Amino acid sequence: MIIGGNIDRLVKLFEARGVRLFHACQFLDFLSYLWLGGIPSHDCLEKANLPFTPLETDANDKANKVWDKVFVNLSDFGTTFANGGRGVPNPYSPILIQVRPAVLLEATDIAISLRSAGAPNFDRKKEALKTLEDVNKLFLHLPDVGSPKSQDVKFRAALNKDFQYPGAADPEISCSVPKGFLSFHHGTVVTVDPYFIRRRSLYDWVRQEIQDYKWNFFMRERAGRRPKWHPRKRLYNELSEIISTGIFQLQDLLRLEISSDMEEWAQTIKGQNPENQFRRFAKYLHYGTLEYIDRLD
Repeated sequence: MIIGGNIDRLVKLFEARGVRLFHACQFLDFLSYLWLGGIPSHDCLEKANLPFTPLETDANDKANKVWDKVFVNLSDFGTTFANGGRGVPNPYSPILIQVRPAVLLEATDIAISLRSAGAPNFDRKKEALKTLEDVNKLFLHLPDVGSPKSQDVKFRAALNKDFQYPGAADPEISCSVPKGFLSFHHGTVVTVDPYFIRRRSLYDWVRQEIQDYKWNFFMRERAGRRPKWHPRKRLYNELSEIISTGIFQLQDLLRLEISSDMEEWAQTIKGQNPENQFRRFAKYLHYGTLEYIDRLD
């Protein structure tokens, strides 16, 4: 656990590496975030009587005593799909919020763990990295290599080996924050996946809400690296059309008449144990973005 003066040292470590922190959410949740003015815990949203997307891990979060924690990550989990890799779009959202490490100064304690706090029997205090030296070990390169390489987080196999931690996954940061949320006043950037919903881009839906709440964010629509970006860009909308009909399982998607690009992608990830990720991606997108916008006047 990182507390006291080590929080300031952690922020300086991240700043020296050029690290940015990421949090993903659905459109429904994003409106609640705008009202609050930051990235909240589920406990904060619940107490404020603000809507949010139910997650499959909610019961575990409560059992593991992290319901009141605010979560951010060291990586953008949407890049794999966008860049043509084996993976689904970010399972937690089509909206990615990026903030500077200085936001962590609002926390009273910070836990960086090698597996999700929503996993069964997670023990936040026991499983948190103990030292800043351990935090530095999360990265592929030394800080002086320069950004963006200095931001690169090790893959799971390397984390498993270096930390002797079987089952290591993407590092996760959970914070105790007295006011219940991490503020938006830290160079906030919002990246929106390229969906079209009700004849408008999701980017436009999000931009309108940001303007209505009078927040001054830098916004951009997600783009991937060529040459595989354009086929992947088309898949966002094809996926949303399929999911809007209630298809939440990859195996059910493969039984449909789909585009050749969709078929190629689905067959590529089939057998890579994507079922949980695809199901979560589909269910969360349906509830928190597609269905919610469809209900708007």
